[in-house]
Amino acid sequence: TLTILATSCASKKIKKDDSTQVRIPTEQDTENNISTLELDEIEKQLNQITPNSHPVKIEGNSDYQTAGSLKSIHFPYSSNSLGDEQKALLQKAATFLSDYPEIQIQIEGHCDERGGIQFNLALGEKRAKEVKSYLTNLGVDPERLSTISYGKEMPFSFGSGEESWKKNRRASFRVIKL
Repeated sequence: TLTILATSCASKKIKKDDSTQVRIPTEQDTENNISTLELDEIEKQLNQITPNSHPVKIEGNSDYQTAGSLKSIHFPYSSNSLGDEQKALLQKAATFLSDYPEIQIQIEGHCDERGGIQFNLALGEKRAKEVKSYLTNLGVDPERLSTISYGKEMPFSFGSGEESWKKNRRASFRVIKL
């Protein structure tokens, strides 16, 4: 439900779901050269806002839900194979990236703490490249995607055991350009 709030600066705000406010130009703004095209753009943005959407910001990271709809992709032990669940997440990522063609991302390959440094760097690279390849096959321009491997050097979970290891075997997304 939308509610209209009057403000002291003679403009109106539309409030959606008590969490998002968008300024709508008034007659006074029209006199100050605010065009109806801007009004249309604001209304379009309002219609795209959902209460459960995640923010997108520069340096946003899928591990911390600050990279829009991009979700980190998790892998089995010592593998860079994508399962059905991961492929479904990548399909959603491809849709998100096609909706926002200005966004460029870095795909970061990670591993759990087991294994040597060189092995994990190589495995992290394979994971990042597998995700990039899958997104490219779904139509995402490869020029918008870069890859890097951190091996086991940047864990998401600092525990030692299967629960932490599962969280660390991943490819995450970092927004590098909006």
